[in-house]
Amino acid sequence: MNETLIPLGAAALSLLPTFYGFACKSALQCGATCPPFTITLFKEGFKAAPTIGAIVGSQIILQEWVEKFLPKSPMTPFTSALLVGCGSSPLLAAFNGQTMGMGVVESIKNIKLSQVGLISARELGFLFTLKISDPVGKAMQNQLGESEAVEVAGNFFTGFCNIFVHPADTLITLSQKKLKVTSCKDLWRGGLTRSVTLGAFIATYRYVKRRLSEFKETDTIRVPDQIDGG
Repeated sequence: MNETLIPLGAAALSLLPTFYGFACKSALQCGATCPPFTITLFKEGFKAAPTIGAIVGSQIILQEWVEKFLPKSPMTPFTSALLVGCGSSPLLAAFNGQTMGMGVVESIKNIKLSQVGLISARELGFLFTLKISDPVGKAMQNQLGESEAVEVAGNFFTGFCNIFVHPADTLITLSQKKLKVTSCKDLWRGGLTRSVTLGAFIATYRYVKRRLSEFKETDTIRVPDQIDGG
């Protein structure tokens, strides 16, 4: 598999087991209950997989490319995440709309400038935690011993920390559904669900990406020098 395609494929595959969580968080943000898990909802996950694969995969590639042109400093990951998040806001609005049963074209057509700002703020948190998830997982292995379970736990933890930018995500969802915030408590609806889902997504993404990279590096099938009886 081409090195460039690995992040795209890993992101798309990681959405399949976590899409229901994203659909739940959107429903909770709107004041509803989690939708029942149905075949239709599962199909929606398949429909959204190419979108999120293209978004996250492109974001990772672009973030690394942007950082080549930025001065090296502790703020570099924040700056690159902000720039990439802003640039990918239309597609991100489309994905958020898909979690609520909205069409891609409809979500992009109705995007507002305020949503672009909110998406940029949310993606600042997501892209930063995604970027540090790998070193955090390795740091936890150094402290607790090398094992895949420890690394997955570290990746999950970094994703869970996205709870701090959950209010921005809620405002995006409510804006798309043309709903208003009535209290500060509304901003945190679905926060735990989203954080657990993002933790699972990032942990799955890192695992799948690692496996795809290993598959790419696997030697070609060896042909026996001599076939018995030949």
